[in-house]
Amino acid sequence: MATNPFASSRDRVAQLTIKMIGRATKFLELAAPDIYVKGGDYNADTLNAEEREVLRKIGAKIDIVPLEHGYSTSDLLKRLSKLAK
Repeated sequence: MATNPFASSRDRVAQLTIKMIGRATKFLELAAPDIYVKGGDYNADTLNAEEREVLRKIGAKIDIVPLEHGYSTSDLLKRLSKLAK
């Protein structure tokens, strides 16, 4: 049975969001993404050095996109967490 997606079509792009404590180095090695996207609150100097090195080794492009006012995956995860309680 088909159901309506939780996220809007704007949010349903080919992405996998993982919320984890610590660094994503092991996941990045296994997933080997072609493109790694971070929000505009990051820059080349503030990316974790271990993650940056893994991305360099696998040849992934690092794309830092501008922040969009009122749109936050962190806030979405907080709201979802509250619903689950």
